[in-house]
Amino acid sequence: MKLLNKDYVPNSSGTITFAADGSDDLWILYNMIKQGDHVSSETSRKLYQNNAKTATRVRVNMSIKVMAIDYDKQASTLRVRGKTVSCDVGGGAASGTFHTIEIKPNLPFDLTKKVWDSGAMELLKQCCSGRSNGEQVELAVVLMQESTASVHLIGRSSGSRLCAKVERKKNDVATFFTSVLNYFVEFVNLDNTRFAIIASNGCVKNQFLEFLVTESKKRRIMSITNNISKIALINVNSKQSLKDVVESSEVKKLVSGSIDAEETEVYRAFSNALDSGKACYGTRSVEMAVELVAVEMLLITDELYKSCDVGKRRKYENLVEDVKKSGGSVRVFSSETVNGKELGKMTGVAAVLRFPVPDLDDLEL
Repeated sequence: MKLLNKDYVPNSSGTITFAADGSDDLWILYNMIKQGDHVSSETSRKLYQNNAKTATRVRVNMSIKVMAIDYDKQASTLRVRGKTVSCDVGGGAASGTFHTIEIKPNLPFDLTKKVWDSGAMELLKQCCSGRSNGEQVELAVVLMQESTASVHLIGRSSGSRLCAKVERKKNDVATFFTSVLNYFVEFVNLDNTRFAIIASNGCVKNQFLEFLVTESKKRRIMSITNNISKIALINVNSKQSLKDVVESSEVKKLVSGSIDAEETEVYRAFSNALDSGKACYGTRSVEMAVELVAVEMLLITDELYKSCDVGKRRKYENLVEDVKKSGGSVRVFSSETVNGKELGKMTGVAAVLRFPVPDLDDLEL
């Protein structure tokens, strides 16, 4: 999620300009935008111009007071319906008429609230973290050249997010590296990141890695010093982009091997627990186990956790939150991997339990 402009006060009014990076960002916005909020964006509307007998569709900038909102994951679109507050084209829309603004990835829009309450602030924090709850960041990428650098976060299903850009001034390498490191520390938590890639041509990547290791030890940045093994160096030429880095054979091999190994280990632990009576599967059984605070680890496929069905998605998000609140951990499986497909055959949701709970399906709470 890109936050292009911020003019708000927590627990008071204000406006934030957003641009979503993908469908997961749109889901967060779907939960953030409420009735009575104002949404302003470029949109299209049919207008009668110059006394014409037929209307033509033109681009206008419009603000509406929100009445309803719909989330369409498959189309990667939010449809925000409301009453017109203002329009920058004369005769574009009378105040109080209805209009629907479609919000898509990379389309900037303003969201104005009378009160940015604690719920909205928590979702805003989630926007800035670069991931939705329960999802590990697949990659952090530092893309470097001699005089520029950029820091990116990439989720398995949430797409990429540009976190920061840095430009080197004159020959001040130390200041340049310090700025890049500061942004890396601000946006990247290696404890929750599968791998970090430092990519450049020449020896810039090697020099920066040496600087990063030395400085993190000096500053006692434990999330870096404890996870140096997660950092890999990739050679790129000056014309290669983030997409080239992510789709390179080295990175694909690195990530796919890690995902398979991690999911295999977790699924094996679940299978062993199932044999000893300390596991369950199926929505009802898992929900009952959560009610009993018996879940040590929840296993769920991304097909359920990121469902296109709004009600189903909210249901499983709430289940994930309940597990985390009770001190349990969550593992989201890719539906495309071998272990993810096996979990899908077992309803797509399962749990390793803290203690055996016989006949979960027959319990009533």
